Amino acid sequence: MLTIIRMMLSGVSKSLNIETHNLERAILDFKEIKEKNWQPQHKIKIMFSIEDLTKEIIDLILSVSDKFEIFINKDTFKLTQENCTKLVSLNEYIKEKHSKSLSFPLSTAILNPSKTSEIWSVEKVLNANIKMEDWANQINSARINGRELSPFEKYIYAYRIISRFAYNDENRGESFEISRQIVGVLNSNRIVCVGYADLLSQLCERIGIECYQQDVACDGRLIDHCNCCVKINDDKYNIHGIYYADPCWDSYRKETENTLQHSLLRCDEVDKGFSKDPIAFRCNALEEFKKTNKRSYTYQELKEIANKYIEKERVDELLKSVKRLRQRFKVKISRDKKINFSVGSISRTFNPNRFYKMNIDAFCEGEIKESDEFNIKRILENKTDKEIVENFIISEICLDSGNARDETLYLNGKDVYENISFENLDLVKRPSNVSKDMYCSALYNILLSQGKSKQEAREEVKKIWDNSIKEVRRTQSTGDSSFSTPFIEEIKSMENKIE
Repeated sequence: MLTIIRMMLSGVSKSLNIETHNLERAILDFKEIKEKNWQPQHKIKIMFSIEDLTKEIIDLILSVSDKFEIFINKDTFKLTQENCTKLVSLNEYIKEKHSKSLSFPLSTAILNPSKTSEIWSVEKVLNANIKMEDWANQINSARINGRELSPFEKYIYAYRIISRFAYNDENRGESFEISRQIVGVLNSNRIVCVGYADLLSQLCERIGIECYQQDVACDGRLIDHCNCCVKINDDKYNIHGIYYADPCWDSYRKETENTLQHSLLRCDEVDKGFSKDPIAFRCNALEEFKKTNKRSYTYQELKEIANKYIEKERVDELLKSVKRLRQRFKVKISRDKKINFSVGSISRTFNPNRFYKMNIDAFCEGEIKESDEFNIKRILENKTDKEIVENFIISEICLDSGNARDETLYLNGKDVYENISFENLDLVKRPSNVSKDMYCSALYNILLSQGKSKQEAREEVKKIWDNSIKEVRRTQSTGDSSFSTPFIEEIKSMENKIE
């Protein structure tokens, strides 16, 4: 650490990120710098997490040199009341004693002198926190006949709040995180998909709903999108499952206002919306859900779990694809099997975009990279068609259960895989259906809790539902078909009545 600080003081580096595990070492180094009276040649940003920063550390650093500027690392700062209270106290202290203030980097570009970056002021952070707290208090304090809202009702309440924002990208020259991070969004009128997902996940955390944001790529394109995974366990409505949620796709439009058709999508419903390939999850939010108590699985156990969830049609399709690959490369199984491939190596080889959902068919036609061709041929030489498909399916199931480190799982029956959250797999693969009546009942109760009369609530529910149906019809005409089932059933019901 001392070597780094010497480089920093000599002008080589203009920023230093103090990590928790090096905090004690850094404090000792600053004390030595003070004793030797070393002085920096320019202003230097010192980054801390809010949890680590104290008045004593502030005094020590600023007693060394007034060229040091203290920042809070946004990646370790959470918008909690405890942290905001501490932030106010530290900011008042540093202003009064040192005539400085604490700040937050709006972008991680602050650690890269070659890039420009805006800064969050403490006031902006606190303003964002107040808004989040107000929303959470509205939801948590809402009552229907003296009873608090159920988890499903709370979630729909939160979803409606976030999706009321109108999509609005940042202007040229503005930091891209203005529209993607909570503090930026809540202090501007800028918001894109990442901002919606960040807001929804953090608001849900405050109201006791498990919800995590995830990065996705749509329709086989290298175009990133961001949405959420949400877990709903609600005995009142008998809704139990892990669903995809996309407030960006339901965001405010003048014609329909904000809608609900993407608020609780099953996995198979999400896939329907993409014509070429299923949606691909680069950052699997399932990893964030609680892990199973069982620490490891044998290969045979994983095989049984895979058989439980994979349909025969899927196996047949994969077998046909592997056979086509074998014909394309004219590769037979070698009698001398020396290479034992892991599940991870097979899944990565047959994954053209390096995303979580994979497609062997992509290699049956079209161009293949030389490195991929080499790996495919080696796998075909050393594994039967059935073994390749079996291992590939196990890999898919491991990933579906919220597990990204499949490279540690081997096929010799001896090694095992740890920390797979198969307890959630049923909630992903077989979630409860959510009906029109459930949506409308939840909306009705939410509106009553806000002080609406029964008549006003009924009229508002009808308006929200009609707007959602209108938006489904519009987007269906553009080729999108990824909607929660009750909205499609409603349209079919209308069409049947017309006939």
